[in-house]
Amino acid sequence: MTIFIVLFIIATLGSGGVQGFIRCTVSPFLSTRNLNMVEKTPLVTSTGKRLEVDGGSSLMAACLKLGLKVPTNCKKGECGVCTVTIAGQKIRSCVGKVPPPPKLKSLKEKGLIITVDN
Repeated sequence: MTIFIVLFIIATLGSGGVQGFIRCTVSPFLSTRNLNMVEKTPLVTSTGKRLEVDGGSSLMAACLKLGLKVPTNCKKGECGVCTVTIAGQKIRSCVGKVPPPPKLKSLKEKGLIITVDN
Protein backbone atom coordinates (compact mmCIF):
# COMPACT_ATOMS: atom_id res chain seq x y z
CA MET A 1 0.00 0.00 0.00
CA THR A 2 2.80 2.43 0.91
CA ILE A 3 4.65 1.75 -2.33
CA PHE A 4 1.50 2.48 -4.34
CA ILE A 5 1.00 5.83 -2.58
CA VAL A 6 4.64 6.84 -3.11
CA LEU A 7 4.45 5.90 -6.80
CA PHE A 8 1.17 7.81 -7.16
CA ILE A 9 2.74 10.93 -5.63
CA ILE A 10 5.85 10.68 -7.81
CA ALA A 11 3.77 10.16 -10.95
CA THR A 12 1.50 13.08 -10.07
CA LEU A 13 4.37 15.43 -9.24
CA GLY A 14 6.11 14.47 -12.46
CA SER A 15 3.09 15.27 -14.61
CA GLY A 16 1.86 18.52 -13.10
CA GLY A 17 4.18 19.57 -10.32
CA VAL A 18 2.91 20.47 -6.88
CA GLN A 19 -0.16 22.24 -8.27
CA GLY A 20 -1.05 19.11 -10.22
CA PHE A 21 -0.74 17.07 -7.05
CA ILE A 22 -2.96 19.47 -5.13
CA ARG A 23 -5.48 19.55 -7.97
CA CYS A 24 -5.63 15.73 -8.10
CA THR A 25 -5.92 15.21 -4.37
CA VAL A 26 -8.08 18.19 -3.39
CA SER A 27 -10.39 18.70 -6.36
CA PRO A 28 -13.05 16.19 -5.26
CA PHE A 29 -13.62 18.32 -2.16
CA LEU A 30 -12.56 21.86 -3.06
CA SER A 31 -11.81 23.64 -6.25
CA THR A 32 -8.28 25.06 -6.52
CA ARG A 33 -9.83 28.45 -7.30
CA ASN A 34 -11.21 28.62 -3.74
CA LEU A 35 -7.81 27.89 -2.19
CA ASN A 36 -6.58 31.39 -3.12
CA MET A 37 -9.75 33.18 -2.02
CA VAL A 38 -9.44 35.30 1.12
CA GLU A 39 -12.55 36.78 2.68
CA LYS A 40 -12.50 40.52 3.16
CA THR A 41 -13.93 42.54 6.04
CA PRO A 42 -16.33 45.23 4.75
CA LEU A 43 -15.88 48.58 6.54
CA VAL A 44 -18.30 51.49 6.10
CA THR A 45 -17.88 55.08 7.32
CA SER A 46 -20.71 57.25 8.61
CA THR A 47 -20.63 59.09 5.27
CA GLY A 48 -21.27 55.84 3.39
CA LYS A 49 -17.79 55.23 1.96
CA ARG A 50 -17.17 51.47 1.77
CA LEU A 51 -13.92 49.48 1.66
CA GLU A 52 -13.21 45.77 1.85
CA VAL A 53 -9.91 44.86 3.52
CA ASP A 54 -8.25 41.67 4.69
CA GLY A 55 -9.00 40.69 8.27
CA GLY A 56 -5.87 41.08 10.39
CA SER A 57 -4.37 43.86 8.27
CA SER A 58 -3.36 47.24 9.68
CA LEU A 59 -6.32 49.20 11.01
CA MET A 60 -4.56 52.54 10.59
CA ALA A 61 -3.92 51.79 6.89
CA ALA A 62 -7.59 50.89 6.42
CA CYS A 63 -8.65 54.16 8.10
CA LEU A 64 -6.38 56.14 5.78
CA LYS A 65 -7.81 54.36 2.72
CA LEU A 66 -11.31 55.22 3.93
CA GLY A 67 -10.32 58.88 4.29
CA LEU A 68 -10.77 58.93 8.07
CA LYS A 69 -8.53 61.38 9.90
CA VAL A 70 -7.44 59.48 12.99
CA PRO A 71 -5.43 61.59 15.47
CA THR A 72 -2.28 60.00 16.86
CA ASN A 73 0.03 60.86 19.71
CA CYS A 74 2.24 58.05 21.01
CA LYS A 75 1.79 55.59 18.07
CA LYS A 76 2.18 52.72 20.55
CA GLY A 77 -1.45 52.34 21.65
CA GLU A 78 -0.80 53.60 25.17
CA CYS A 79 -2.49 57.03 25.09
CA GLY A 80 -5.78 56.01 23.42
CA VAL A 81 -6.01 59.09 21.18
CA CYS A 82 -6.25 56.91 18.06
CA THR A 83 -9.26 54.90 19.29
CA VAL A 84 -11.88 54.03 16.68
CA THR A 85 -15.13 52.10 17.04
CA ILE A 86 -15.87 49.21 14.69
CA ALA A 87 -19.29 47.60 15.09
CA GLY A 88 -19.47 48.77 18.70
CA GLN A 89 -15.99 47.56 19.65
CA LYS A 90 -13.33 50.14 20.56
CA ILE A 91 -9.92 49.47 19.00
CA ARG A 92 -6.73 51.56 19.08
CA SER A 93 -5.98 51.97 15.40
CA CYS A 94 -2.25 52.63 15.64
CA VAL A 95 -1.58 49.09 16.91
CA GLY A 96 -4.90 47.37 16.16
CA LYS A 97 -5.80 45.03 13.35
CA VAL A 98 -8.91 44.88 11.18
CA PRO A 99 -11.33 42.36 12.72
CA PRO A 100 -12.13 39.15 10.82
CA PRO A 101 -15.06 39.20 8.41
CA PRO A 102 -18.50 38.86 10.03
CA LYS A 103 -20.24 35.52 9.72
CA LEU A 104 -23.75 36.93 9.31
CA LYS A 105 -24.71 37.53 5.70
CA SER A 106 -26.55 40.77 6.56
CA LEU A 107 -23.42 42.22 8.19
CA LYS A 108 -21.30 41.16 5.21
CA GLU A 109 -23.68 43.00 2.88
CA LYS A 110 -24.10 46.15 5.01
CA GLY A 111 -20.53 46.29 6.33
CA LEU A 112 -19.13 47.09 9.75
CA ILE A 113 -19.54 50.76 10.69
CA ILE A 114 -16.29 52.48 11.66
CA THR A 115 -16.15 55.84 13.46
CA VAL A 116 -13.33 57.89 14.97
CA ASP A 117 -13.86 58.50 18.70
CA ASN A 118 -11.78 61.70 19.10
